[in-house]
Amino acid sequence: MSGSSEYIPPKVWTWKKASGGTFPNNNRSFADATHERQIGGEGDE
Repeated sequence: MSGSSEYIPPKVWTWKKASGGTFPNNNRSFADATHERQIGGEGDE
């Protein structure tokens, strides 16, 4: 490989939207909860 054709990644990573295939959101860029849900209280045992 020559020095001029080396890949240089961007300094700030940005999320590119899904391509729209069969599983477009399979690898999302976050690991948080996707829905809010109350835990505990009446009815939960």
